[in-house]
Amino acid sequence: MKTTIEQLRKELLETVEFSATLVKDNYDPNTKEGRYGASEWSITIRVDNRSFTTKYFCGPAYRTKPDSKLSYNKFSIYNAEILSRTKPIPPKIDDVFYCLTSDARYVSNGESFEDFCCELGYDTDSRQAERNYHDCISTMMNLKRLGFDLNELNELFTDY
Repeated sequence: MKTTIEQLRKELLETVEFSATLVKDNYDPNTKEGRYGASEWSITIRVDNRSFTTKYFCGPAYRTKPDSKLSYNKFSIYNAEILSRTKPIPPKIDDVFYCLTSDARYVSNGESFEDFCCELGYDTDSRQAERNYHDCISTMMNLKRLGFDLNELNELFTDY
């Protein structure tokens, strides 16, 4: 029987204990205000006796559907009434690993800050870009610390 990427990904994720705790709902990570409809989650990944906790954000599309009494379309997701009648949907482990793998990929080969900025279109004079760069390095180091092979993660999650 041929093993597929999906089977290998499932087998890998079965070795992981995963939890997602809602930190903030209806949150805009850029302005730190509520009205955007996003949710901030605290993600903990455990492998054996090692763990890694990180922030994870889901956009306003990751919410339960509002009840049928509301007029709902893609332009009304920011409506306060709709947001008050919906709940954030917890992220799936596959989605979180895809994002973590993507972040780690940008720095996994020892890329410089300048290369990182060039790849992602950041200004090298940006403090936020520098924070993002160091966050990606931290993600990469934590994945390695948990025993993950970054090449294997890239193979399993690149086309997820």
